[in-house]
Amino acid sequence: MRKLQCSATVLDKIFVAVFGGLAISFSIFFMIDKTFYSDKCVLWITAPNEELIYPMDKPQNIKVKGRIGITEIEIKDGKFTFIDSECPNKQCLNSGWISFPMMPIICLPNGVSAVIKEIKRENTEVDGVAM
Repeated sequence: MRKLQCSATVLDKIFVAVFGGLAISFSIFFMIDKTFYSDKCVLWITAPNEELIYPMDKPQNIKVKGRIGITEIEIKDGKFTFIDSECPNKQCLNSGWISFPMMPIICLPNGVSAVIKEIKRENTEVDGVAM
């Protein structure tokens, strides 16, 4: 019977270290607490005939008129979800709670989408004087 030997080369160790580090970095990035975003973000809702903007720091239920009926969206604790819609298969309701910017929930049959967007504030303060 022959024994199998496994020997890792230097390149194998570098490969594992680099991709292990990337995996840990992405995990930390996606586990950032939602409160990091909640004070400077808004919920941007688009419907067939309108665009609506709501603050993410206030709990509220929003009813939006879509192509085939009403879609209801709930904002709570800096995150949002679709809680009801007139669409036939209700896939949008299965999206869960979203707390990160640029991750939309879309109800295609009703034409309603919602996404968190960061507020861009311009710095108007002078930080130095040149002579």
